Amino acid sequence: KDGEVVDCEENPVGFRTIEFNPDKGFFLNGNYMKMHGVCLHHDLGASGAAFNKDAARRQVEIMKEMGVNAIRFAHNPPAREYLDLCDEMGVLAIDELLDIWELPKNKNDYSRFFPDWHAKDTASWVRRDRNHPCVIMWSIGNEIYDTHKDGRGLEVAKALRDLVLENDPYGNAGITIGSNFMPYPNAQKVADELKLAGYNYAEGLYDEHHKKYPDWFIYGAETASTVRSRGIFRFPVEMPVLSFEDLQCSDLGNSVVGWGKSAEQAWIDDRDRPWCGGQFIWTGIDYIGEPTPYSTKNSYFGAVDTAGFPKAAFWFYRAVWHKTAEPFIKLFPHWDWNTGQLIDVIAYSNAEEAELFLNGKSLGKQTINLEKGKELRYTWRVPFERGTLEIKAYKNGTEVASDCKKSFGDAVNIVTESKEYGDLTFTKICVTDENNIPVENARNRIAVNGDLIGLDSGDSTDYDSYKKHGGSFSKRLFSGQLLAISRGKVEALFSKDEIPLRKIELSADSLMFNKSNKQIKINTKLFPENADYKDIKWRCILDTGTSAELAKIIESDNSSALVEAVSDGSFKLRATCKNGKEHPEIISELDMTIEGIADATKNPFMFIHSGRYDISYAPLKIIEHGAVSGVNGIKTLAGFKNVNFGKNKTRSLRLFLGTTSYYDEVPVEVHLGDVKAGTARLLETLSFPRNNLHYDFAPYDFTLSEELTGKHDLCFILDRRCVFGGFEFINKRAFEPVYAGENDEVYGDNYTANERRIENIGNNVILKFNELDFSANGVNKIIISGFAPKGNSISLKFNEQTHMIEFAKSDEYQTQEFWVANPKGINDVSFVFLPGSDFNFEWFKFGYE
Repeated sequence: KDGEVVDCEENPVGFRTIEFNPDKGFFLNGNYMKMHGVCLHHDLGASGAAFNKDAARRQVEIMKEMGVNAIRFAHNPPAREYLDLCDEMGVLAIDELLDIWELPKNKNDYSRFFPDWHAKDTASWVRRDRNHPCVIMWSIGNEIYDTHKDGRGLEVAKALRDLVLENDPYGNAGITIGSNFMPYPNAQKVADELKLAGYNYAEGLYDEHHKKYPDWFIYGAETASTVRSRGIFRFPVEMPVLSFEDLQCSDLGNSVVGWGKSAEQAWIDDRDRPWCGGQFIWTGIDYIGEPTPYSTKNSYFGAVDTAGFPKAAFWFYRAVWHKTAEPFIKLFPHWDWNTGQLIDVIAYSNAEEAELFLNGKSLGKQTINLEKGKELRYTWRVPFERGTLEIKAYKNGTEVASDCKKSFGDAVNIVTESKEYGDLTFTKICVTDENNIPVENARNRIAVNGDLIGLDSGDSTDYDSYKKHGGSFSKRLFSGQLLAISRGKVEALFSKDEIPLRKIELSADSLMFNKSNKQIKINTKLFPENADYKDIKWRCILDTGTSAELAKIIESDNSSALVEAVSDGSFKLRATCKNGKEHPEIISELDMTIEGIADATKNPFMFIHSGRYDISYAPLKIIEHGAVSGVNGIKTLAGFKNVNFGKNKTRSLRLFLGTTSYYDEVPVEVHLGDVKAGTARLLETLSFPRNNLHYDFAPYDFTLSEELTGKHDLCFILDRRCVFGGFEFINKRAFEPVYAGENDEVYGDNYTANERRIENIGNNVILKFNELDFSANGVNKIIISGFAPKGNSISLKFNEQTHMIEFAKSDEYQTQEFWVANPKGINDVSFVFLPGSDFNFEWFKFGYE
């Protein structure tokens, strides 16, 4: 109070017995257990001025329904009322003080005040909260760079620990820290001082550190960081993509940030180590700010969204954490797609056998083992057809639970469901079609009347205000749902202000291209038909979201697109609509295949996104701009098939990486061939220097020890955390001597060819050289080595541009120089020898002055 420490309560009270056992885990009131925890990231300070206890009670209740028994409040002390709720509702708490010590993370952060205020703030924090039986740990910091940089971090950690002990003399809670620097010795020294070691995204160190530091109590202070948008689904499920035009993430769990991992794997890492105290997933609930991986308004990390509506992950955690939950099974996704589209169907359940049915036909039974298995959800890949998708869960052969998804039409009814918390009413608003089936992809704008406090759909891309003072207020549904917070009942109506689009339906007579069917027309149907927005854009993409060069769109409009096959392979045709926003909001896809057209090759002299990889040990995480993220801790393979240098020869490789401040350099192995198939050889090991680009990438040029030419598979192995943007080779062929014998094509009446020269060139001979790179500056001269006994006219063609060159009479090979116009970029070059020619051609090269 006014800078002075006030002792609010003299006598601490004990309500529980806790022990942090390095060998057995967490001990509470006579039982060993795991902390099934979530991080809650709220800017709710000690004053509690903006805190509503009734709203928080709903949040804690939702978390308990998911199976949560512990909350880590990150990264500042929570409002005291939140701890009151944890006491009352039986939820354990990690009470955290700081995200900053002496070294700043941002210009105006707490580091400015740390020297003068850390002792007073620590005392105030501990004395305020030390009598809450829910508080089991005091966290003195989160991801503190001081603990990594030098020994000063250890000194500060000791000082903060002593301050906590001084103000919690009875040891009501242990002292811990959450660290992302645990691979490094200075952070380990801090953890060794505290003994309660919280690991942020470093489960790979658990076994090694448990053996090395047998007296440590190890737990996951932050785990998972799977990003999801409720009700948004991306296929295939095994492809971890973070780069969609609608700025949403996949609720199937296949959107994982570079430093994180899937919910299932993070749980397995905890489950299979009985001595591990548990895990705190990042996060329980979405929060405003930190809109990773997109620049929107709020995060995507939560198991529930900002409105409190469960995402699919909620049901996974309920299955593995909520030990007393009634049998259940939860099926995803909704059942409204394009006919023939390949849909990954998943289900979470606490039952260990399930069977899927499509329109009454069984698609097979599956089993999972939640206690020991590696597969913790049911998965099927199903070509979409309209109707009913149903799943049944069994125990000992008896059906114990079921769930189903039905195809639906446009919304015609509004359905509300309300629940009161104190003086607040939380009303869930949904819509159904004419058959009362929920419309799970509805985007309708809903007008709400009543004593409103706010509306929220959980959509990170929705910038409509949460509040409006007085009168009716409206907001769009997101994935068919909307939340109204009010005092008393509300009335919900379809708004007449706009009619948003909910679906682009794609159809085609065939999804397979071949030699007799090189072009296919794809038609659209929009739902609802009277939607205000019909701006359809088209793309051909790979599963990674990067552009697919094996097909191209010949013509398109809002109603259809004509697609032409270029080379063999599989791709997705994607149609998008902005739906009144600045970015696309509606995405629709069809899976298409090309066979028997041509082998697909990659041009190494044009930038190749790493997202176009063909070879890997496991699916790689794709982020914005087609880059690969998450190369961290293990060697990561990204390989590219059929990289075609043609007759060009080059040693100049340009790599695009983003590297972190943790390393001075990132080793990159370059292999010729397919590493995974065992047919490669190591070509070079390069050292990419640090550039401090954590989520972006920049180029760096290397000269290889060996020239590359012809067609090859090419593999890169990266050994440290980085972002791999892609690569290209610099084609210097045009600016160095190119021998006539290295042509891509030669034909005509008379000529004699050897390895380097084309001699005795007579009537109507053409030498063609494909894809010479003249760079952005272009060229303005050519030097030719040859001899012409009588002199010779040569017609030089750049793509469609023609120049006439007069090579003077010579008795032996000599070089002659000629000025040409200024062609730029990639050009096919032809030398055309007219009737009456008599020429001997050794080499040529271009230049620029």
